[in-house]
Amino acid sequence: MQRKNNSITVITGYRLERRQKMLNLVSILLANSDPYYIESSNEIEKKNIIKELSKASNEFRTIFVYTFEKDKHFIQLVYSFRKLVYNYITNNNVTLEELKEAREELAKECDIYSATDWKRIKLETVGKTNNRFISTWSSIFDEYKSNYPKDKSDK
Repeated sequence: MQRKNNSITVITGYRLERRQKMLNLVSILLANSDPYYIESSNEIEKKNIIKELSKASNEFRTIFVYTFEKDKHFIQLVYSFRKLVYNYITNNNVTLEELKEAREELAKECDIYSATDWKRIKLETVGKTNNRFISTWSSIFDEYKSNYPKDKSDK
């Protein structure tokens, strides 16, 4: 019994730390892509914004894995986001509207991931696990994702 409790404590601690790290990195991505922040920045500050975006997106890549489809999608979203913000900063054919949409999409994905992870952590902590937990995690994710509009016309 004590071994099981220790295992739950270690795993729960790891998942909480991973979740918090994800939230912090997405916060960095969103803060450094705020259009008002970018527009009020000089050229040196804009270079620093690009560095911060690269640093955060690469660190983000280290906490997610390509073998899990939802993680892969999230990683690709973060890298696409970084590229879009870079193109916005360098005036490379990205509009303010595209930037705002990309920020909303990243925030939405983070919301869904965070809520899913939180529910998974709560379920596992009280011992209500399923032998096929990956599919359970995916179904929780899909349930939360269904709360968001599928496209602009659903808003």
